[in-house]
Amino acid sequence: MKRTSWHRTEIRTTWTTRKTKRKMSWTRKMSWSTEEESNAHRKRKKKLNQNLVYHSADEDEVVAGSFLEGCPTFLEFWDLFDNVFADFQEQTYQLFSLRTSASMKARNRKIASEQAKAKKNAVSWKAGRNSDKHSRTGGTLLPEAWDTYCRTFLCTYGMPFVSKGTGRRSHSKVRSTGCSARVNARVCLRPSGNGFHLVASASGAHDHALTEHRWYSYAENRRIEDPQLREDVAVLSKAGAKPRGILSYLRAKTWKLMLLKDVHNLIHGVKKTFRGGRTDAERAIAVLDEFIESATGNTAECIVDSETNVIRVVTFQSARQKRLFAAFPEVVLVDSTHGTNVNRYKLCTFTVHDVFGLGQYVQHALVQTEEKANLALSVDAFKRNNPQWSKIEVVMTGKAMHEKEVLHDAWPNARQLLCRWHVETWLKKQCSRLGGVGRAETMKLKVIMKELVNAESQEEYGDLKGSLLETLGNDKENRLYMSFMQHWDTTTD
Repeated sequence: MKRTSWHRTEIRTTWTTRKTKRKMSWTRKMSWSTEEESNAHRKRKKKLNQNLVYHSADEDEVVAGSFLEGCPTFLEFWDLFDNVFADFQEQTYQLFSLRTSASMKARNRKIASEQAKAKKNAVSWKAGRNSDKHSRTGGTLLPEAWDTYCRTFLCTYGMPFVSKGTGRRSHSKVRSTGCSARVNARVCLRPSGNGFHLVASASGAHDHALTEHRWYSYAENRRIEDPQLREDVAVLSKAGAKPRGILSYLRAKTWKLMLLKDVHNLIHGVKKTFRGGRTDAERAIAVLDEFIESATGNTAECIVDSETNVIRVVTFQSARQKRLFAAFPEVVLVDSTHGTNVNRYKLCTFTVHDVFGLGQYVQHALVQTEEKANLALSVDAFKRNNPQWSKIEVVMTGKAMHEKEVLHDAWPNARQLLCRWHVETWLKKQCSRLGGVGRAETMKLKVIMKELVNAESQEEYGDLKGSLLETLGNDKENRLYMSFMQHWDTTTD
């Protein structure tokens, strides 16, 4: 049965303000609904989530700053505040980040400026007429022993987020929701006027859930800060422990809900920490020590310039590479590669052919420059670590002449061969640089050089050498011809 609420409407008509008249007309309109509909409307009334924020006496009204309830607001010094505030965040699952801070010196400069203004205008002030003590004196200088005057903390969901992308792909995890929860702590004069203390205040409210699950979803709360535990992780990792085993150990020690990716990041971080504070040479030696300890038979050497403390040569060879060279020592290829690292060290490699005809590295050496002395050091290290070096019969190199000289001194009985591709490329460049002839003659010289490298008989080689001299105008003093005769004519085998 439908019944209207005329009695309630008549009571509200006694109010005469414009606001209540609007309310009266709305009530009068709603009064034509049935009681069942009115009850249904009350059932749809929105209730606040108990996990979101603290409530006041009225359940429907959220008090700004109530999230700080239970946290001491008057403290003696900053260290105590940091400890108390950190414990409070963990207990209530609230995460705040430092947004701004002000030093005590900056605050005192501002107070001194206000005091100067107040002193200048002291004649115009009249006590008791729109003025207070602070406005008349400019405030009280604060003790600079505190160092920091105030700090402002924002909820982690209130920290601003600026997207750096173009909008093609949305960020999978964006924490910012515009949460207004804010905590401010500052140094203030005690009410008694004797000494100073810290006063913490709060404003705003959380607009998100505060749960244990969300608390441990923050990477900051899963981080390991204990230096002893971090050292334990470094020792376990160095001893060969698996990341999953380290994860179980850390969970048992800290009771934190860590993830496997946290352990990987921690292992990477502790390695950098324990290597930090050292020179490049010391860090390189630490890496080589790890390489030597990783497997029995691994060897590495690091040669440092005593005057400049700069690494000149680094050689390293694994036990497997030693076994490969011992099995196939007859032919060795020595070559250098550029542009392999940001420090511009050249990578000098020693390679052999295995039973399948594939190239296999048997030693790596990083040299600062391709000087004879540095190459000789890398070759000496190879000979010390490989007793089978005397079985080398053929040594193949690139185009560099200093490599040939160093390798000849190291293995005088070995036959030296040059890589054809390197030789062809180098001689073609020399035709343009040293030929001193026209464009057509230069193109002809490049063809002759390629045929000289690939000559199949001594007679063919002699004919091509005559064509080379003829193209150069029969000038035996030409720089290209002299360079060819000095460096390449003696390597016809």
